[in-house]
Amino acid sequence: MTAKYWTMTGQDIWMMAERRVFDFKNLQTEDVVTCGNSREVMDANLVPVTMPDIKTKKTSNEKSKEVSTKAEKSSRRGPRSKSRYKGVSKAKKPGKFRAQFWDKEKNKNKYLGTFDSELEAAAAYQDHIGNKKEAMRLRNEYEEGDCRP
Repeated sequence: MTAKYWTMTGQDIWMMAERRVFDFKNLQTEDVVTCGNSREVMDANLVPVTMPDIKTKKTSNEKSKEVSTKAEKSSRRGPRSKSRYKGVSKAKKPGKFRAQFWDKEKNKNKYLGTFDSELEAAAAYQDHIGNKKEAMRLRNEYEEGDCRP
C-alpha cells in the first residue's frame, strides 16, 4: 500500500504504520500461531532448529535438465578465472585481462597476450582457435560499447 494517510468518514485522518507479523505453521497438524514480535515468539516456546538436508533421487528427466543448464551457464575453465569467456582471466595488473590457450598436443599453456578489455582478450582467444566470426562479434561489441580506455 502506497498511501500513508487514510479516512473512514472523510472528516477523520488515520495514519498507517506497517508492522511485521510472524506466522508459524505446524508441518504435521497445520496449526498456525501468529506472533507480533520476538517476545511473543519466545513466550510461545518456539525454538529454532536446523533441518537436516534431505536427499531425493532425481529422475532421468531432471538429470538431463541439470546437465543442460550447466552447459548454458558459461564455458570458462578453472576456479581462479573471473571472466565469463573461455581462456580469459584477470591479469595481475588492475584493469587488465590476459588470454591464454591450452595446447593439448604440447601439454602446455600458450600465452596470447594482455589486454585492456575482457572482450579484446576473448576476441584474441577466438582468433587463436580459428573462430573468426565470433572474434569479430566480440570486437564489434567492444567498439559499440565504447569501452576503449
